[in-house]
Amino acid sequence: MMKKYVWQILGVALLIIVLTSCDNDDKVQPYDPNYVAGNYEGACDIEFGAKKQKDSLFPARFLMNSSNDAALIGSLGDERTRDECGLGLIGNIQLTNFEKHGYATFRMSSITVTYSNLIPDFVNKQTDSFTVKSAKLTLTCEKGGQFDSNKQEISFVYKGKLEISGTQSAEKFSNSISYSFVLTKKR
Repeated sequence: MMKKYVWQILGVALLIIVLTSCDNDDKVQPYDPNYVAGNYEGACDIEFGAKKQKDSLFPARFLMNSSNDAALIGSLGDERTRDECGLGLIGNIQLTNFEKHGYATFRMSSITVTYSNLIPDFVNKQTDSFTVKSAKLTLTCEKGGQFDSNKQEISFVYKGKLEISGTQSAEKFSNSISYSFVLTKKR
């Protein structure tokens, strides 16, 4: 008779252990964007159709958003990267929805840039068949970004399309483009 109660007690104890060990395991923790804010520099791998290019000194800056303490405002590139990579002097990029999953994840806003007066060298080099009059770069960061606090590294990928128009109405060229970033926080 004693054996019957021992097995019941052990069964109840095991059930309690299993139920309490599963509590809140899947709960996502918020992440403080202050840890991500700062100046960065690093690699930007560019793929435009079948062409590949790399910039090892791509700059970026992410600052706290004064109107939303759970978000950052970022800028990508400078005059050099604008000319060499087709992406530079891009401001007002919103970084939001910071979560902790062993590393920080976040969402990034889309980018649309239209070039009509000062066409970057990068854009001019994409076509030999006509003179570029204007170009439109449209990018989204579908998977968001990640911040590794141990490496002090931020990584994200922007994908989209570069559409180029020539001086004649029939002169048009378009292809997919992606920018893959791995940037290290500067001290």
